[in-house]
Amino acid sequence: MSIQRMRRRFAVQLRVALWALLAVFIIGLPLLFSQARIPAREEGAQAQARVLARVNGEPVLKSGAERVFEHGIDQSIQYAVATGRPLDMGLLWQLRLGAMEQAIANATLLQQAQSLGVSVSKGDVKQRAQDLVDQQLALFKSQLDGERLEQQLAYVVANTEGQAGRPDDRMSERDFRKWHLSMLTDPAQGLRDQMVLERLEQSVVGQVSVTEDDLLRSYDEAKVRRILVALRPPGGEERTEEEARAQAEELLARVKAGEDFAELAKSESDDPAAQQTGGLLDRVRRGRWPAEWDRAVFSLQPGETTPVVEAPTGYEIVKLEQLARQLPDDFEETKDQLLGRFAQEERNRVWGQYVTDLTDKADIEVVDQEMLAYRALSEGKLEEAIASLTAAVAEVQEAGGLAAASVFYQLATLLASKNEWKEAVEFYAQSSDALSWSRGRGERLPGGRAQALLGMARGYENLGEVEDAVLWYTATSDATEVPSIHSQLRSAFQRLGREELAKREKEWMDRYEQQQREREQALEAERKALEEQQAGPQSLPSPESPAEPERGE
Repeated sequence: MSIQRMRRRFAVQLRVALWALLAVFIIGLPLLFSQARIPAREEGAQAQARVLARVNGEPVLKSGAERVFEHGIDQSIQYAVATGRPLDMGLLWQLRLGAMEQAIANATLLQQAQSLGVSVSKGDVKQRAQDLVDQQLALFKSQLDGERLEQQLAYVVANTEGQAGRPDDRMSERDFRKWHLSMLTDPAQGLRDQMVLERLEQSVVGQVSVTEDDLLRSYDEAKVRRILVALRPPGGEERTEEEARAQAEELLARVKAGEDFAELAKSESDDPAAQQTGGLLDRVRRGRWPAEWDRAVFSLQPGETTPVVEAPTGYEIVKLEQLARQLPDDFEETKDQLLGRFAQEERNRVWGQYVTDLTDKADIEVVDQEMLAYRALSEGKLEEAIASLTAAVAEVQEAGGLAAASVFYQLATLLASKNEWKEAVEFYAQSSDALSWSRGRGERLPGGRAQALLGMARGYENLGEVEDAVLWYTATSDATEVPSIHSQLRSAFQRLGREELAKREKEWMDRYEQQQREREQALEAERKALEEQQAGPQSLPSPESPAEPERGE
């Protein structure tokens, strides 16, 4: 492919992706706040199958989490298309877990809003919906008109509803407005819930104020040493909360008895880097660490040591070595902007802490096997994750799509890590199938199917079934344009003694690298041409020297 064609294709993909991303964001924003609950009286096997968790006894439907996930994954997909980078299948479960956690947090916040009497009227919801539609139409009309505008509106509707659509489809502005208003005002879409949560947030952060002194203190930086006692130390046995705290207290007593802090960190800290650094953290900015840790450290004088403080991974003892204030050089000139930004950061911090405290106090019972699996995976409990993923297979097989692809892929990866290759191959195959023709739009996750096929091929290679391995490595090559995968395929074909296929992968890499060089050269040429155009003529005639001869010379 020539560099001109490649650039044109990239430009088209980027433009389409960015338009779709913006459209999906505007349309899908209310879905992030969808309540997704059912009456507590609804019981039975069908209702139970749809329940993600129970928050203070109230069921939270998994459909709410799926809406949050769809919003996030659509943005990730559009970004992947625009940049030409695949989405890592190994991270898909994290996106799904985040969506489930968000759905539970939203349900908790909505319960809190109800208890506080926070509400919005139908008129307010209708007005917000009209404002959102007006904003989106104004954005489109600032860039498009006539037939192109109607085609874009039709594309947005088809994409939002999961339809393939045709390039010549059109939709009038009137019909688009009617469709969008109907969707936004549907209670199931969650616009009302979004507005309720906005009002709840405003009631929490509305009184937050900051001063210039607060801003100045935010630039305090500390040099500290720390000793970590982890709940799960690297290569060691897991500790209970009580055991970890007790050990941290013993180490603190040794510090107070006069032992050298740095040497103790080298020998006792569960942070692997401490063996070389003595637990030294050179630049710790105020306000960037957990609140309890931050208060404990920045209340010290140089040379003093904190009591035992809770850390994300266990417990720590911290010694303050040095404290300084590092202001930006342009602080006085930009003080107002910095104060405004700092005030917003403080409001975000207060709201985040409010949400955390509320969910920590809530009675939350997760009943969905997929979510239980991902929680176990995030905690490194691999056997528990495998058991929950296996239990989730039947449900996700019925659901299909990215839910199934994620469960199958993670289960295959975990089984492969235990050298259970036969079972791993089967789940990689099912993941590949789930990724194909999702929602009628072809492979939905860029590069995802190639990653599943690559897992299949590796499985067959480890089973000693060379011909099948070659078959699926070849299928992987045909299914992807990702350089890192082609590099892996070249190594695989060399291992299997298939030099012709390895040579083909090298040729692919050579072509790709040449195209990249050409693209970089073209972009550099465009940059230089733009600089020359902006600079203008290099020299101008002086006033004493006429630009052309006088008449008669």
